[in-house]
Amino acid sequence: EMSQGQFKLILAHCNYGSLRQQMVQRLQEISSVPIREIVLQSSVKKLYFTIREQVGDEEPPALMILGLESVSEINQLLISMNSVREEFRKHCRFPLVLWINDEISQKLSRSAPDVTSWGTLTKFVIVPQMFSHELQQQADGLFARILEWGVSQFIPNDAIFSSGYRQEIKAALRDLNRQGQNIEPALQANLYFIQGRDAYTKDEIDTALAQYQQSLDFWHHSNNLERQGVLWFHIGLCHRRRAELDSAGSRPHWQKAKDSFEQCLDFFEQADNADLVAKFITQLGEVWRQLEDWDKLHQLAQKSQQLHQANGNRVLLAQDYGFLAEVALERRNWNEANALATRALQTLETVSDEQRQHWHLYPLLLARSQLLLARSQRQLGQVEEAVANLERAKQGKPQDDPQLYIQILKELRSLYKDEQHQYLKAFEVKQECRSIEQQFRFRAFIGAGRLQSQRQVNRTVTLSSNQEELAQEIIDSGRKPTVDELISRIESRDKKLTVIHGLSGVGKSSLVNAGLVPALKLKKSSDTRDILVVTLRAYNNWVKELGKNLAQELNSREIILPSIPDSRSTLIQELSRNGQRNLLTVLIFDQFEEFFFVCPSRQEQQIFFTFLKECLDIDYIKIILSLREDYLHYLLPLNNIGSKVINDDILGKTILYQLGNLQPEAAKNLIKNLTSRSRVHFEEDLIDQLVKDLAHNLGEVRPIELQVIGAQMQTEGIRTLAEYQQVGSKENLVQRYLEEVIEDCGAENEQAARLVLYLLTDEKESRPLKTRTELEKELKALENNGIVEADELDLVLEIFRQSGLVLLLPETPSNRYQLVHDYLVSFIRKQQSLAEKLNAEKEEERKQRILAEDRVRQKSRQDGYELILISLILIVAIILSILSKKILFSREIYFFRGIINPGLLTIL
Repeated sequence: EMSQGQFKLILAHCNYGSLRQQMVQRLQEISSVPIREIVLQSSVKKLYFTIREQVGDEEPPALMILGLESVSEINQLLISMNSVREEFRKHCRFPLVLWINDEISQKLSRSAPDVTSWGTLTKFVIVPQMFSHELQQQADGLFARILEWGVSQFIPNDAIFSSGYRQEIKAALRDLNRQGQNIEPALQANLYFIQGRDAYTKDEIDTALAQYQQSLDFWHHSNNLERQGVLWFHIGLCHRRRAELDSAGSRPHWQKAKDSFEQCLDFFEQADNADLVAKFITQLGEVWRQLEDWDKLHQLAQKSQQLHQANGNRVLLAQDYGFLAEVALERRNWNEANALATRALQTLETVSDEQRQHWHLYPLLLARSQLLLARSQRQLGQVEEAVANLERAKQGKPQDDPQLYIQILKELRSLYKDEQHQYLKAFEVKQECRSIEQQFRFRAFIGAGRLQSQRQVNRTVTLSSNQEELAQEIIDSGRKPTVDELISRIESRDKKLTVIHGLSGVGKSSLVNAGLVPALKLKKSSDTRDILVVTLRAYNNWVKELGKNLAQELNSREIILPSIPDSRSTLIQELSRNGQRNLLTVLIFDQFEEFFFVCPSRQEQQIFFTFLKECLDIDYIKIILSLREDYLHYLLPLNNIGSKVINDDILGKTILYQLGNLQPEAAKNLIKNLTSRSRVHFEEDLIDQLVKDLAHNLGEVRPIELQVIGAQMQTEGIRTLAEYQQVGSKENLVQRYLEEVIEDCGAENEQAARLVLYLLTDEKESRPLKTRTELEKELKALENNGIVEADELDLVLEIFRQSGLVLLLPETPSNRYQLVHDYLVSFIRKQQSLAEKLNAEKEEERKQRILAEDRVRQKSRQDGYELILISLILIVAIILSILSKKILFSREIYFFRGIINPGLLTIL
């Protein structure tokens, strides 16, 4: 009260949330002046500006700041606080109470020493009995929540306790130890349980099991049946998680999970609590599914169905129908499976919206039921219906259950490929499946696809559905410094434009999507501004796509635009407003060479370049273009847009950033870490030989070649040097990869696919550039019937392009295609059997045609001779006929001479 009208900093030190809450309430009661409270959000980065924003022109008599322990960027906040400390003195003329704990106190002394020196410290300490009572209450609440929710979802401690509960427990244990107080056994058992759950959340399974076992020992001796059931349930979750992490050796872990869940149910039955049995029984059903014991699953599902019909749990009842449908599928009872899967979906439809949000299981059961229904429909010949169901099922979130999502994609691909012969759709689904496998570390190598940021499985209710991590491949390959350099360029005030360039297959898109973008999102802020990353990869309608992506990113920050920007002017307006929103906007145009494919005219390109200039003129915007280096010359018109940033030097060193191949040592580290994390273990000797082969020609390793060959090795199960040598060489693996891509084109298109590859090579073993028209013409010339369907050629070219085998190059007047790598040429030329056969057939056809023409000519000559002979005969006959007539005429004249008067004859 004595400090009213002047700045005074009071540091209220308290490690316990409940005590802090009591003290705040008590201070409000005893203070003669009102004390205003501000509770900080986790996203706050500047304390002074937050206070000014909340308080405005008003000067409260006193102000308390709570929530510092929940601020995610606490170090940045404290540094900022120290840098503007004089502003507090000038403009905060009132007592300011900061509530801190041990952790915040240490950080405050380290990051804001000047501010700390101004403060008056007051400590609040809890008495041991109060701590024990509070922790016991929290533990009781934890067990109650678990028993209430059952198997619906794993609720982590963070979602139940206050955000700083770990620090509170540590502080309390220190206080108890200093005061010489012993921890009661029941309290210790609760602590073991809480700590075990924390370890499980972090995948520290061994630690979790040890903590659970110690807690279980106490509850066993105290004969608390329900808590023993809860502990066995958590032990079962640990063994299930081990099975998920060790897919190759998962069966023993599933067996242990089965034993644990059976123990859990036994204790609930001993407690005569059928409701708890109903809540936890389906977890055992999931284990029977994994063990493929269909008889046991059938028995359990029938029992479970009765329990859930009795207690009215519609979500778990739908799961029971799903179990029974899966058993029917395994027993080849297609109609029964169809009916049960339909019943499961119908049951889920009756679940209220509130329950759907409440149950983590709901979206998983919906997707699995759609998958089961699709499988039965396929067997019943209802292919279109099956495809429609799977397309709906794949709309879910992969992170909820990536293995289920992968099953859905594989089934969908099989339907598209084998039943509907829609090979392009099948190939795209295959690529998506491999990408999901890579993101969740089921696959070590992705092939020719683009790396994506790593994602975590949502095993708890608090994990964000959009949580991403910097892909470990980027770190392991030695490219983390590259990412750091790019971030430094983005944070630099004098580098507004960066052009990332490199050869095809060097990993530009992977670096952007799996490295730079997640790193920027994890960094969250630069200096005092939040980083907003907007990425564009599709350029068919770039204005609308960019507007949509911008709106989505702003929406994720709870900035809702009244409408999505759909024109250049509205885009520029919103990008300008981002500066006022305290944002640093990073626009990333990935695979920018694609822009020139879809916008070939100079007029279209000029529109984009003008937009680019307008963006560069806006404060707090950074732009990154990523493209193949053989397309850098397409950027030259940017020199003419009058941008001070470009300064007529778009290809200058200050703008260009080159990305090269991997060094052999980096490639070794990458392979080691990729295979170990995905549990695909390569021998050390195998890795050495593989890298040696990959670096043979260049002394460097091309990332795309490493990924393609690695993917093929993973597909074929090659793990040792002996197995690799048995294959022959990396070239043979590439050849098999080629065969796999050809197979993706479909059996009926196989010949066309092989010929297209052949036509993209020549006898000089080079990679000629060819237009689609040229390929079609040459393909017609090679094929016997001379007929090539346009759709067939387009399909083959598109699959080759998406697989990374063929490049599409923008040219005027027609785009051209080129085989992506020189080393593929020899493989393709060696596989000449088809072309040679066709050429042989063409040669035989040519010979037969010549023979036929000879026969025709010979016959024509023979016919000509006969005609001449006949003509001669006719002529002779005519002559003879004329001669005979003359002779007769002469006789007649002689005859008349004797009768007619000579004078008359003269007249005649």
